[in-house]
Amino acid sequence: MTPPPPAVIERAVGGVGVRRCGVRHHGTASAGAGYGLGDHLCWPFDDYDDFRREAMAFLADGAQLGQRLLYSADRPLDDLQRDVLDGLPGADRLLASGGLAVESLFDTYEVSAVSDPGAQAAAYVARTGDAVVAGYTGLRAAADVTLLASDTVSRDAFVRYEHLIDRAMLDMPFTAMCGYDRSRLTPRAANEMASVHPHRRSGSSTFALFNDDDGLLLTGDVDAAVDPTFGVSVGRVLETIHGDVIDVDCSELDFLDSCGLQVLDHAAAAARVVVRLERPPPSSERLIELLDPLTVSVASRR
Repeated sequence: MTPPPPAVIERAVGGVGVRRCGVRHHGTASAGAGYGLGDHLCWPFDDYDDFRREAMAFLADGAQLGQRLLYSADRPLDDLQRDVLDGLPGADRLLASGGLAVESLFDTYEVSAVSDPGAQAAAYVARTGDAVVAGYTGLRAAADVTLLASDTVSRDAFVRYEHLIDRAMLDMPFTAMCGYDRSRLTPRAANEMASVHPHRRSGSSTFALFNDDDGLLLTGDVDAAVDPTFGVSVGRVLETIHGDVIDVDCSELDFLDSCGLQVLDHAAAAARVVVRLERPPPSSERLIELLDPLTVSVASRR
């Protein structure tokens, strides 16, 4: 389960990158429009019409930015074709030119998405490289991937995939909107998926743990005593990272309860890493002093 290394991304996209200075753009979302190169949005929905409408707005932005587009879901191909022809301006022209592909879910995501999350991430890296070589500014995908997170085993692997592809997005012009049908998932499962995206629909997970240039960024509120999502998400994320020390930027973390700190300590121990929290809330620093966790510390001030 190895993520695509920087050299592979560099070769795939020919040096076209999206690396940012400072903290990565992130936040809660109220619509599918307004996202640039390298953004990664989770869109839980209750009605497929809601996802389709926002996905078309998301793809329309990509067309304006010169990206190649991809639309995928676990639905009949004729229905997907009708979605774009009815909802995406210029879809007929984009389909004819190769600027838009419409695919069934398992044409986009191979079985390896469950058995080898790193291989699926590498496949998107390659597709982004192909788009750049063809003259596009990158690749933009809107996909209803609910089926790939519908049970515990597949969801375990797909959270890892989401984290791996999110890391790759720091270095390549791949932009994605990941749809999850809440009528087919438990609320906890939907929040698990939302929690590893830098952009998530408002009303979903209360926290997010995702990639930034210098490590991980943890934002929002972590109340692990009430919500068990944090323990599941942080464990899966830490297992995908290589290295002995992981820096977690907590400058936009509002709250971390004592249970969350203990969960993080146990997950870091299981992954055999040390986690350094950078600029955590003062209350979290005090908790670390009191609880003295084995694998979690506060990074020295820079």
